[in-house]
Amino acid sequence: MVDENTWYVMFGPRRSYRTPDRRSSQTIHHFDSEADARSFARIAIRNGHTVVAGTRPGLEPVTRVAAEQVRMWALDRAERDPRQGRASMAFTVSGDLDGRQELRWAATATEAAAIAAELKDLGVSPIQIKKDGLALEDAGALERMIAFEARQGSGYE
Repeated sequence: MVDENTWYVMFGPRRSYRTPDRRSSQTIHHFDSEADARSFARIAIRNGHTVVAGTRPGLEPVTRVAAEQVRMWALDRAERDPRQGRASMAFTVSGDLDGRQELRWAATATEAAAIAAELKDLGVSPIQIKKDGLALEDAGALERMIAFEARQGSGYE
């Protein structure tokens, strides 16, 4: 007999969106399979939530996916492996917000630009964008990549 609800996904508002006088709550959903949990986590991430996941306490083997790793965990295999013909999470966008490091991942240059704009609106400074771990050499590099994606199609579904 297969246990029901073996995986959980806990999500809530991004920590950087909270104000000191306002608390935010986390919500937990349970799933029968890892695939279902991953699918739900992808949706929660796209909606801007902080997400953690794992197997239900007491189950062996224990699996915990921290907020820092959950984005890569939630991607399907083709998204994690660029050799599968789809885009990988090749961009990172980072910066300092009130002494805390904000780090977000993006599959495309267009998505990286949108994340950078969002971080700028939150007061993050300076913002650094990297592609495949290498910092972009100038501000125009991201714009050129966006133009290239528009011409070629990003391959990201």
